[in-house]
Amino acid sequence: MSSSSTSSSTAESYILNRDFFATTRLNCQHWVWRQELGYNLHPTITVPLHGRIADVATGTGAWLLEVARERPDTKCDGFDISLDQAPPKVWLPSNVSMRAWNVYEPPPGELIGTYDMVHIRLVVLVVQHKNAAPIVKNLALLLKPHGWLQWDEIDVGDSVVVHAAGEGGKTDAMQRMDGLMKGRGAPAWILELPSTMKEDGFEDAKMHRVKPDLSMLKFSTDVVLGSWMEIASSQAEGSERKKDLEKLVMDVHGEAREGAAQGVAKVICVGRKAA
Repeated sequence: MSSSSTSSSTAESYILNRDFFATTRLNCQHWVWRQELGYNLHPTITVPLHGRIADVATGTGAWLLEVARERPDTKCDGFDISLDQAPPKVWLPSNVSMRAWNVYEPPPGELIGTYDMVHIRLVVLVVQHKNAAPIVKNLALLLKPHGWLQWDEIDVGDSVVVHAAGEGGKTDAMQRMDGLMKGRGAPAWILELPSTMKEDGFEDAKMHRVKPDLSMLKFSTDVVLGSWMEIASSQAEGSERKKDLEKLVMDVHGEAREGAAQGVAKVICVGRKAA
């Protein structure tokens, strides 16, 4: 497959939207993750003064911009196949830059071996052939020796449905949505990320699991509903699939307004490139 066809297929495989609703969803999603994790960079990661950080699949740049404010001495670069949801370049802080890059293609030569830390989050809908190894390989190329990789995903097999009213609360639609997600299951490649990273020469690759925070469940449920509505919008107009998904979203939304919520565990895989 040529690089141009790889880029095209990667772009077409993204079934969510890039409009203002999707941008708002991504920014809220980042806020929820930040509240639940309590960090942007995992505490085991060390980046030297005047270091360099890359955020791949940066989306709106929310993670990158927050890190840039926390570390004004650090050069922070964002990469995505599309920058449609990111701020205009002329509005970016002086220590931030963004450029288009397809993670399935080798990184530009001038960027190889330049980063102290690379971050990537929630590319489960982009990974092709249930195999993260090609992405890990290209991310490793960006890193300096001893540089850190942090890959954040969710494990839909580790989820809960709750109601503020306890067992008497209505959660039928929420349970159905949760079942659809669990039915697909967490792709094996997510749970195998530490092994995949080790096979590419990373040291001390470990997965850290973060359980849902009750105080964040309402907001994380709204984020998930936004994703489902975007998926519904991608279905053929007038199709039963589209109608079913839209009805499910509204039914879940109705239950959520009465206190129902879904929480999904987050998994953070961290490894360090060998010398």
